Amino acid sequence: MNKGKKLLGLVLSSMILVSLVSCSTQAATSTNESNIYSNEGVSSTNFNVELTNSVINKEVDEEDYMEGYGEYTKINLNNTSFSVEGDGAVLSDSTLTINKPGTYVISGTLDNGQILVNVNSDEKVKLVLENASIHNESSAPIYVKNADKVTITLKEGTKNYLTSGDTYVSIDENNIDGVIHSKDDLTINGSGELNITSNYKHGIVCKNDLTIIDGVYNITSPSQSISGKDNIRILGGTFNLSSQGEGIKAKNEEESEKGNIYIAGGEFNIDSVEDSIHATGSIVVENGSFNIESSDDGIHSDKDVVIMNGTFNIDESYEGIEGYRVTIN
Repeated sequence: MNKGKKLLGLVLSSMILVSLVSCSTQAATSTNESNIYSNEGVSSTNFNVELTNSVINKEVDEEDYMEGYGEYTKINLNNTSFSVEGDGAVLSDSTLTINKPGTYVISGTLDNGQILVNVNSDEKVKLVLENASIHNESSAPIYVKNADKVTITLKEGTKNYLTSGDTYVSIDENNIDGVIHSKDDLTINGSGELNITSNYKHGIVCKNDLTIIDGVYNITSPSQSISGKDNIRILGGTFNLSSQGEGIKAKNEEESEKGNIYIAGGEFNIDSVEDSIHATGSIVVENGSFNIESSDDGIHSDKDVVIMNGTFNIDESYEGIEGYRVTIN
């Protein structure tokens, strides 16, 4: 063990950690669930500690909570083809390119194709998955090339499936390596279910800010299940993640104040070969239920780990919780 690196690290077994936090778990969990769809669920606490050169942005736009929508373009998937009812989408071979801002409701099955979002940098797009099943053998089933922000809504009561092949072929200058791959800000909301099977690298990839409000996520991947660059914010949902790499990872080595993970609630069942939750920045957990098995670390931060509340069962790990500094309130 590198003693210099580990000096301020903390290794806790699941029994020790549960004993530290379980006394106030029930009441906190109940409160969090009742507030999951509003900013009231995100506390204004300063964590009682000054983070080490990290900036945790807990602000969530009101529109990120909105599952409803007004006018929309309907995209019907029919095995090997698309049909579009409305404006804003152009079909070329097996790729449907969305080139106008607006809302697009997607349903049906696509055997081998892609939904590509390419709008102006100041424009927003909402994709509503309504029992959609999309497979792409050589790239991302959903690819956000350019936008201000894209919101994916998992419609209530629906089950949606996204899968990929084991080799990706380059289609532009970007390194596409996720089943959902977004170059810009990405929000996922709604109470539906999203099933992702990656046979190449990652499940969900966002190269800017990734925000998840709710939903059920069943993700299997050979590398990260959920990957964000600048910040990952999770306010709720159920996450069943099986990864040969990391479960949830935020990595930004160019901007030292970024690469952070903020979790305000949710249920996390993570089985990973590498760290189950990993950040090059800081990790702040205000609530949630965590069941973790890892061949490496359960929770690992290069900077601060701050735990305000929650239930943690780390059944297997090299180190349960590791950080430059670990604070458990």
